[in-house]
Amino acid sequence: MARRAAGRGMRPFTKDEAVELLEQAFNVAPDAETETYVEAFVAGISDDRALQDVCSYIAIIASEIDADSIEIKPDSIEGSDMECVYIKIRVEG
Repeated sequence: MARRAAGRGMRPFTKDEAVELLEQAFNVAPDAETETYVEAFVAGISDDRALQDVCSYIAIIASEIDADSIEIKPDSIEGSDMECVYIKIRVEG
């Protein structure tokens, strides 16, 4: 089941904001970028913690961002029980 950040803002992230979120909150670079999405795999974090970190980041930047534009799905590394997530961020196209 995918987790989404709660609440609604005015607009989706810009591509630069989405990349900055991944770098600042999770210390990762995007795995994929398109005109409408930025995606990344993050190891060593639960979906609950990732959701908290995303919400905290949005609060810190104090922007009118649509938190529903972020989807967080539990993921895994084959042969490992480490918690992981895949984050997909809808961006302005």
